[in-house]
Amino acid sequence: MPAPSRLGLACALLVAVALAVACGGGSTSPPATPTPRPLPEPVTFAGQPAGNFVLGDPSFEALPGATAHFGTLGGAIYQIEMPDDWNGRLVLYLHGSSIFDTELTIDMPAIRHYLIRNGYAWGASSFSSNVPDVWWLAADESAALWDHFVSEFRRPERTYVTGHSMGGFGSVLSAQRYPDRYDGSLPLCGTINADSFGDYFVAGAFASGVTQAEFDAVTAGELLNSRILPALDDPSAYDQFANIFIDLSGGPRPFDGEGIAVDADMWSAAVLTIDARVYDNVDVDYQLGPASEVADDAFNRDVVRVEGGPRMDENIALGEITGDVQVPTLAISNTGDVRVPVSAARQLQRLADAEGRSDLLVQRFVQAPEHCGFTNSEWEQALEDLVAWVEDGQRPEGEDVLVEDASNFGERFTLAPRFGSAAADAVPGAGERLTISGTMTLDGQPIDGFLSGVSVRKDGLARLCNFISLPIKDGAYSVTVASDSEVPGCGQEGAQLLVSVFTGDQGHSPPELVDWPAGETELSLDIDYSSTVTGAGRPATVFYGDALDGNGEHLPAGTMIEAYIGDTLCGISSPPPVLMNAAGPDTYHLFVVTPASVPACAEGGDVTFRVDGQLVPQTAVADLGVHEVTLQLP
Repeated sequence: MPAPSRLGLACALLVAVALAVACGGGSTSPPATPTPRPLPEPVTFAGQPAGNFVLGDPSFEALPGATAHFGTLGGAIYQIEMPDDWNGRLVLYLHGSSIFDTELTIDMPAIRHYLIRNGYAWGASSFSSNVPDVWWLAADESAALWDHFVSEFRRPERTYVTGHSMGGFGSVLSAQRYPDRYDGSLPLCGTINADSFGDYFVAGAFASGVTQAEFDAVTAGELLNSRILPALDDPSAYDQFANIFIDLSGGPRPFDGEGIAVDADMWSAAVLTIDARVYDNVDVDYQLGPASEVADDAFNRDVVRVEGGPRMDENIALGEITGDVQVPTLAISNTGDVRVPVSAARQLQRLADAEGRSDLLVQRFVQAPEHCGFTNSEWEQALEDLVAWVEDGQRPEGEDVLVEDASNFGERFTLAPRFGSAAADAVPGAGERLTISGTMTLDGQPIDGFLSGVSVRKDGLARLCNFISLPIKDGAYSVTVASDSEVPGCGQEGAQLLVSVFTGDQGHSPPELVDWPAGETELSLDIDYSSTVTGAGRPATVFYGDALDGNGEHLPAGTMIEAYIGDTLCGISSPPPVLMNAAGPDTYHLFVVTPASVPACAEGGDVTFRVDGQLVPQTAVADLGVHEVTLQLP
């Protein structure tokens, strides 16, 4: 969740109106059925987009076996997808923060295919503003979308609310605010305040030797660039910062250090939090753990103190998380997430306990370093467990988040091994991975950016083969790539590598391919990209999604997926055994190449797919686009 900033500007959004302008697409609504549950009073909502935000296009194409309904609802746009064989359940999805977008758009839930094939209707709103972290707006305008759904169709037998990051925050608030609409809540990586962002900043300031006088004299952004980041280039200062933050955010746990390393945007989020004064540590008595090797007295004496401002009070008034959840709530987070760390789960648990709502809150962790780093299967399993809790009284298992030792958090609920874990290192072929490291320059200047992918090419075919990679800073990079023995189609004798990067919003490929070093596990590779010369990258059509058996269950890792144009093999893939950059054990990512790679792979050609050698009904066109396609065996 990007850090709160300028949150007080969102107050104007609460001037709500009762009128909505709605339009729809798709086919006739399913017939209404009687229900004994009374309808609540409609939620009021903003009649126009806030400020300079503009409405995007809500139209979309429904999946097979479903109809699309979309339009404008006051100052927001919405989408609803209704399966032909509706099971009477509705899932409302709340998207995360989109603070850099002036256009109001909708994020479809990544488990959309799962929902439709299992008979769930789903709906999502753009919300009427992208002002940072308006979780209360997400909760209120999603409740208004529920009202619209009821007016267009009927009251669902059961409704579940879920969302990522800011949307997870809104899902917790929805469980407090709208029990007359929702039967269960599934917050995903949703925090309850800005403490993690503020703690991140003050930990960095302490490790950098920043004094209170220095902090009081300049903005947080100036202090970050002039004092904190230069100081943290020293490995000992960085280690102290990381260990202090780990202690403040819940103590040692799986992927704690990796979580700090992969979140390149956390510093800007922390600066926004401090400058907005939505964090207050004036009276905090810190108690660190053994990881930081800093005495509590010394830290409490020298840590910079930040006084909260008016916006902090406004946020509390608009949407305080009190823990008074009114419906079963299953909250899941990642162990390495620096934005929603273990400490946030503990705060939520203590609040629920104080409100006497312990029976309505279950929390889980998945062992992963990223913010919101869940696989579709982990999300689907959590939803199934929530439904069983609500409808069958089967309270799901969870973590005892209040125990001091978090080292085993996530063991029971991690369904896909993550790179760097013991489980990932134990899969067949893991010992043949290749780690590539060196420096990257663009027109001779060191790159600050992101590695977008490492593709492996052989016999004209290509697939992405890298695991998670760290941000590129001052040109230094390191990335690990799978071999063919772990992931078919990846590194092998006779193959070649292509390392691509993003700087800003521009992608770059290197001037030439590099041979896979057969029998080696490390490769030193310095690359100079050019902003004026076309690299060695080649065009392809990208397909991704689920691979399912005839019963709609995920096919196992290693299932071979092939794409043909005519009788020519033009792409290969498989769900990998370990979560990779573009796929996981429950998903695939497939390049269909063009004649530039394989002459018979015609651009614009009709694509057929085979799963473990069996032709599936789904087809597509090689149009150089990016397409989500669920492949299912008959």
